[in-house]
Amino acid sequence: MIERLKDYVDNLKSLESERRAFAAKVRESAVTLSLEDAFEGTLVSEVPYAQFTGRVAAADASFHMREYNSIDMLLVRTVGAVFDYEKGKLVKTSYVPGTRPEPLVEITYSLEMHDVNWFKSLFRLNSELGATLKVMESQKPSVMLVDGALAPLLSDKPSGDSSLGPMYQDVIAKFKRVYETAEKSGIMLIGVIKDTRARRFMDLMMRKFGSSQVISYTNDVSMLNHILGENERTCSLHYSSGTKPSVMKDLGEWADKLGIMYLRASAMDTPIRLEHLSSQSPAKVAEAVLSLSKINETYAYPAVLIEADLRALLDMGEVEHTIRSLYFNAGVQDINLDLRRNNRPFRQNQK
Repeated sequence: MIERLKDYVDNLKSLESERRAFAAKVRESAVTLSLEDAFEGTLVSEVPYAQFTGRVAAADASFHMREYNSIDMLLVRTVGAVFDYEKGKLVKTSYVPGTRPEPLVEITYSLEMHDVNWFKSLFRLNSELGATLKVMESQKPSVMLVDGALAPLLSDKPSGDSSLGPMYQDVIAKFKRVYETAEKSGIMLIGVIKDTRARRFMDLMMRKFGSSQVISYTNDVSMLNHILGENERTCSLHYSSGTKPSVMKDLGEWADKLGIMYLRASAMDTPIRLEHLSSQSPAKVAEAVLSLSKINETYAYPAVLIEADLRALLDMGEVEHTIRSLYFNAGVQDINLDLRRNNRPFRQNQK
């Protein structure tokens, strides 16, 4: 096993060397992109830093799901955090609906096994989008940050024969309402993705430079970690080009109005992916996120998103209390809750 691990380490070192060489090639060649692929032509731009003044908000959700024989129970807490800044200084904080709201409990009956993951994903999206709308409409921030993508993932869409079709359509409708509210209210809507394995940028590099091992084995962040310097960003790319995935088609005209870019706010942290509406200036979007992310050299991420995540976090004590209440009020013998895989009397814990 040790020899095998050494082989992997050697391969990784070799691949990192190839990535550095390819990154240097990209920088030296002054690559430009066509308007079919991007909203801007210049591949890499510097982002000026300025202290943020204004109101910025973020919404996040935390959830926990328990599966049983006859039911599935989901707990979710959504919180909106609102920060007011004056020349980079935090002067006021507020929360929607409060600092620590009661979690919402949702119980479903007789879901097919393959529907469970779709249900979890759609319920989370529905909750987060609802919180985002509530914050935008009640607090009127100049910048609204979303923890994650501004569009559903392909894995979020249930199959055609699933009973969750109406739930998916509700989520699509809420995405569109979020876009419309942001545009009508003049709110800068930004999706911030801290960790991603997307390959949108690398797919464009393959079209520019041809196929190679380093391109095939590298995602966007792994390459841009070598291409981008501190306070630099990529140009804003179209969310997709060519044949659109089915989830993007479901968004209608909005599918062509979504852009993505990568920003590196610190030399000691990796780039983050930003998503925005094409009506918003990519330069202004990057400047806003950069100014909000200069809080830690090794974790360059907007403080308001961190706060929303912490406030939304479900405590396991809350989860267990809700489960005990369910057992007590329903009667375990009446509904036979536990799955066998959660009750294995012949398996001993191994230390």
